[in-house]
Amino acid sequence: MRAFLNKGRGYRSWLDADDGRSTKHLAEREGCSRPRICQLLVLTRLAPELQADLDDEARTELDPFWWTALRRRNRTTTARHPG
Repeated sequence: MRAFLNKGRGYRSWLDADDGRSTKHLAEREGCSRPRICQLLVLTRLAPELQADLDDEARTELDPFWWTALRRRNRTTTARHPG
């Protein structure tokens, strides 16, 4: 997630450097779709507190709180519906 945020910041600074640049130009330059560029740019609009939390190197990217909750929910769902 941290890498995506940094990539989004790079895209934002590239776009802001010249008024004639657009997400279409950026997508062509990067060789990916415009919606993918927009997804990364949305990360740059997160609240500053969330961005600071994502930038914190002490936090692990392997087991964020929502992933733990999702796994817990899936285990109970699987237990109810085996097979």
